Amino acid sequence: MTLLRAIGCFLLFAVCTAPFSDAQKKPLQPGEMILSGKLTHVMGVGGESTGWALELNSDLTIEGQTFRSIEISGPPKKLAQLADQEVKARGVIKHRHGVERKDWLVLEVSSIWLKKPTGTA
Repeated sequence: MTLLRAIGCFLLFAVCTAPFSDAQKKPLQPGEMILSGKLTHVMGVGGESTGWALELNSDLTIEGQTFRSIEISGPPKKLAQLADQEVKARGVIKHRHGVERKDWLVLEVSSIWLKKPTGTA
């Protein structure tokens, strides 16, 4: 009985972690990118904001503009779980339009996960 329980726990763990490893290893599609940084909650004037930004670890240049952070859009519950942590986010850059901000760029997240600390075994 203990052996069956151990096998069941292992299978459950394998099924739960499989989507995370697949998303990280799948080849990038055209226009898709992986960015890393600290996920933060943000607010915008007039409500023209996704509510989330990724404070990038290095400068990012897109369409001639250099960014130190970029707004992201994704599953609200997942983003809330990862708030104020170092993450990697995979997605596509899209243009958003509004009255106050006119045109701005947003990373539409297809997957997001915790960044593993460097130097750990």
